[in-house]
Amino acid sequence: MDIPRADSFSIGVPFLVAHLHRAFRQKRRFFSACLPAFLFTLWCCSLYALDPHQPLGQLYHTSWGAKQGVSGNVTALAQTTDGYLWVGTTDGLLWFDGISFEQYQPEIGSLPAVSVSALMAVPDGGLWVGFSRGGASFIRDRRVTNYSDSDGFPVSTVRCFARDRTGAIWAAVVGGFARLEAGRWQEIGIDWNYPNNTAWKLLVDGEGTLWVATGREIVFLPEGKERFQTTGLQTGEVSVLTQAPDGTILFYDDLLKKIRVFRHHKDHKIEVLPDIDVTANSSLIDRDGALWVGAGDGISRIPFPDRVPGYRFKRRAERFTEAQGLSNQTVEAILEDREGNIWVGTDGGLDRFRYRNLAWFPLRGGPFCLVTGPDGDVWAGSRGESFPVVRVEDGKPAVDGPTEVFTAYRDPDGTTWFSGNRGLLHWQNGRFVKMPVPDRVEKLSLSSIPRGRIIASAITKDRLGDLWVAFGGSGEFRLKNAIWTFLQILPDHPDWSAGFAFTDSEDRVWLYWGDRIARYDHGNIRVFDSKDGLDVGPPNIISERNQQIWVGGESGLTFLQGERFHTVQSAEPTGFTSVTGLIATRNGDLWLSTGSGIVHIPASEVENVILHPEHKVTFEVFDLISDLPEPLQRKDDVYAPGAIQAEDGTLWFATRNGAVRVNPTRIYRNPFPRRSRFDPSRATTGSILRSRVRHFLP
Repeated sequence: MDIPRADSFSIGVPFLVAHLHRAFRQKRRFFSACLPAFLFTLWCCSLYALDPHQPLGQLYHTSWGAKQGVSGNVTALAQTTDGYLWVGTTDGLLWFDGISFEQYQPEIGSLPAVSVSALMAVPDGGLWVGFSRGGASFIRDRRVTNYSDSDGFPVSTVRCFARDRTGAIWAAVVGGFARLEAGRWQEIGIDWNYPNNTAWKLLVDGEGTLWVATGREIVFLPEGKERFQTTGLQTGEVSVLTQAPDGTILFYDDLLKKIRVFRHHKDHKIEVLPDIDVTANSSLIDRDGALWVGAGDGISRIPFPDRVPGYRFKRRAERFTEAQGLSNQTVEAILEDREGNIWVGTDGGLDRFRYRNLAWFPLRGGPFCLVTGPDGDVWAGSRGESFPVVRVEDGKPAVDGPTEVFTAYRDPDGTTWFSGNRGLLHWQNGRFVKMPVPDRVEKLSLSSIPRGRIIASAITKDRLGDLWVAFGGSGEFRLKNAIWTFLQILPDHPDWSAGFAFTDSEDRVWLYWGDRIARYDHGNIRVFDSKDGLDVGPPNIISERNQQIWVGGESGLTFLQGERFHTVQSAEPTGFTSVTGLIATRNGDLWLSTGSGIVHIPASEVENVILHPEHKVTFEVFDLISDLPEPLQRKDDVYAPGAIQAEDGTLWFATRNGAVRVNPTRIYRNPFPRRSRFDPSRATTGSILRSRVRHFLP
């Protein structure tokens, strides 16, 4: 179960830094006025929803229970126009500002009961609340209006509300069905041609028709009419009544234990469609058409109901249960918010599912070296002695693949090199071939007892086809025409082995050791260090795009301009620390594996900092709060980069116990924030945003 930490509801919004909370205590009056202006960034409208192609288990899941302020069974959910999430529970009405849950207390008036059974938000910003012990309340602008039997409201548990297109409010109550007229509730009965004295579920469809599950049948009231008509569909008790985007209506019939489906044609004819063989306490069809069903066995999702052959929905349903982190096995309510996130109320708390901008693949035996294999798939080599090279997406092991992998290199000819099994291996034509190493390296290995391991710490190939390999304790070597030649790169330390090797577009080989970088340019060697502006701590990674050299180090990111390095300045205090992976994409973006998470610097910011090295760049971070399931891998015991780009353009990052894949063309953001309604009364001590910054794009 993921416990939230100052979370937001989408990755595409800017956040306030944590010191606002401290400042709030000092200047409470200021923040009381300004909080709603900040809240719009938290709940603003988005065009995006959950990707139905992303498996339910890969969605970002967050859970809240009693320890986080959600006590009792969650029975109802709603989101008002100001963006607040409202949670109805058996212990009271809660509202949520993105950070904390608070028991709702109106400024004027009081709620008549505690246990909430129904909620409905309306376009004017108000909220209807129904109670388990009977009665209803309408909340707007922190004022409450209560309705009881003295106002004509039926006396029993409120099942649900509905609002038709004229603005009329309807209430389904145990033992009653009523409509609000001129401030008083009017019972709906025989004069409306309504056939029962109770109502189970209400639905106003896209045409303005009011549908009612009476507990015996489904009836409907066309817009503008005052007499209900029957569908002829006999039912038992109904717990779900909803409409699909194509106009199809679904309801759960407790008598048959199935979701029944029908279509209402303009001539009022009813077309009965195949049933959905699932049980349901609650249900929702999201904006992408995926069907969500909650029952006593967790939450289920059917991503494409219309594509299920033979209507065998159970086989296609994805399920998420208490064993996977759901707050409780019994689901009572489901809500899709304005950003497309799915909220699930259970008998143990509240859960949220939202799109994750990456897919995670757990692996065994890390740390890992990621590399593109001969088939174009991404493979992972493990430092573990018992875990051979595997294909990341499905865990398929490579035939006779090596263990104890320290580094891996994709050769421009499409083959792959590994430092593994205490030697140098070449993967080609489906076979791993152990390559002979330089005599000096072999003798050094044999000179120790027990025999020392042969570790290649850096591998690259130049345009002439010569292979460059750094062997631990022996230095740099070049393989040309099957003959190894020792290359003295650092005169004062000839036996130092480089931690990384890279060949740029001008056929220059770049190597690093400790706090220095060497460039081998067709026999000419140039060494860069702090005197040349290389001031990002020990280097970890070197990359290039459009003849621009970039270096990631322990304390930052830098680039070469002329013969001098310039450290990239961050617009935010977090900066770029522990850069272990660096990908320069074709469109000019930079993607980094850092201590903070996956950092994305857009091409416009990259261009700006190259032209103006003093420019402080803005960027976005995909981290443990927003997307990552676990920390990124640090550069311990492996020499491979922490990030690579596959042939299909996807980006791969090594994590502590696996790897994540990011498709840079499918990043969900929130590009259209709207202004919030100014409401000083919304600010309370517990609702001040304490979110740490993780998104820094303007």
